[in-house]
Amino acid sequence: MKEEGLEAWFTLHSFWIKPLDAPEPGTIVRVKGYKEGIGEEEEVLEWEVDFPSGFHDMFEVRIEEFSKQKWDHMTKVEIVADFGYAALDWEFCVDDLLVQFFEVGKEDGGEWEKDRVGMGKGQEVLKEEM
Repeated sequence: MKEEGLEAWFTLHSFWIKPLDAPEPGTIVRVKGYKEGIGEEEEVLEWEVDFPSGFHDMFEVRIEEFSKQKWDHMTKVEIVADFGYAALDWEFCVDDLLVQFFEVGKEDGGEWEKDRVGMGKGQEVLKEEM
């Protein structure tokens, strides 16, 4: 990423979860983010949501709002479903991830605004204000 002028970390703002089938009772979606360790050990952030059995519409996870933590300086994010021992599988989609990358040397990223572009629903570009 440095070769492209970007830091090796990012900020996760949001993503959508779309269940493809009704989950078994007790299904949990877990999100784990690995925060860059600056001169120390890597910090791990975690958030989860329970899915009661039955049909669910697609929904947006605004990670900072829901977890009460800023998911910045992430080097990796994992999103997994724990569907218990009763079921073999539960399928879901993760869509429209909104992540923010930073130019090398611009730690705070400056002031950012979201500008929608005509590429389809949910696709956004973050532009730095001048």
